Amino acid sequence: MHLRIDRSIHRRLLMGLVLLSLQACGGAPGLVRVDQPARVQRIFEVRSPIEWARYRGFNLETWTIDGAALNRLMFVTNIREKHHVFGFGRATRRSPDGAFYRRGMNANELEEIVVDGLSELGAANVESSNLRPQRLGDLMGFRFEFRFQGVDGLIYQGTALVVERRKFLNVVAYMAPLEYYFPRDRAAVEEIFQRLVVRP
Repeated sequence: MHLRIDRSIHRRLLMGLVLLSLQACGGAPGLVRVDQPARVQRIFEVRSPIEWARYRGFNLETWTIDGAALNRLMFVTNIREKHHVFGFGRATRRSPDGAFYRRGMNANELEEIVVDGLSELGAANVESSNLRPQRLGDLMGFRFEFRFQGVDGLIYQGTALVVERRKFLNVVAYMAPLEYYFPRDRAAVEEIFQRLVVRP
């Protein structure tokens, strides 16, 4: 006997497991050193006033200080058109709806797919605010803040940047529990976002 599972339910379950795995962050990390340039996927150049453990993937890189459940800075790069904003699948005729990137999206639409993507990853009650432009050399990106309840029940605060480059979308997002961890490192994270360089 085979059970048939709706594709959207299957995707939500899979993404929830991915979010949990991000909290574990297995494997041997690299190290981001204080004020030393770190290149991410040949797209971003980052300088940080604090050290991070660095976990690299194909188009997802995660940095953390105390473990990804307590703080994580994510770089999701080269998201293709009609693909999920966090890299999990693509739009199809049978499954056209979701947090899928389309070229030419305006700032509000880009903010919305990040919020929807977090919800699809298992975050609850996702709210965003303070959408604003941020220039990155010759490119224009957009910043905003967000808040959600994680699968662990904690309230998380975060900030995100989205930027289109060479017809691909790139997302940088930081999140940490609102109690203690987010305010502790807020100034350092803001410095990273302000000093972020995107290669043309």
